[in-house]
Amino acid sequence: MGINLENLFIQSADSAAIADIVQSRLDGSVAVSQPDWPLPSSFPSIIAKDLKRKLVISLPDSSWVLVVESNEYVDHGMAREISERLSCKVVIIVVSEVTGSAGYLVCEGGKLIEHRFEEDSQDPIGLVDKKLRSLGIPFHPFTFSHAIARTRNGWISRAIKKAGSA
Repeated sequence: MGINLENLFIQSADSAAIADIVQSRLDGSVAVSQPDWPLPSSFPSIIAKDLKRKLVISLPDSSWVLVVESNEYVDHGMAREISERLSCKVVIIVVSEVTGSAGYLVCEGGKLIEHRFEEDSQDPIGLVDKKLRSLGIPFHPFTFSHAIARTRNGWISRAIKKAGSA
């Protein structure tokens, strides 16, 4: 059985500023539309039905921060918002070992600058991991369960329950 995941990497050493933007997105104080980016995202279909969202934000490592959502998707609108507000580079990866697909996109200052997606990759994890290494990102693709285990080491956890959730 393969993994399916989406991760967000942010070129910033300021986890607290990232956590503030994430929290404003989670609590609904900032409405952000989803950009029309050429990378598949499960976010719109999942979030429409999901009344609970949980995220883990890493400590900075080599000026990069990792954000992982519990449903293994990336909110592209939030990624663009972070990139614009912090004037930084963000990288989104998508991996589906089940279908053999993988890809990434790179955004800087809120603008898409590079993307790649393969529907039939021989090595989905390898494709995105190679891109992460080329950008100097010290993290490998993370599942939420691996990220949440890091909260005891100082990684930040954020959660929100929307109206109507149990």
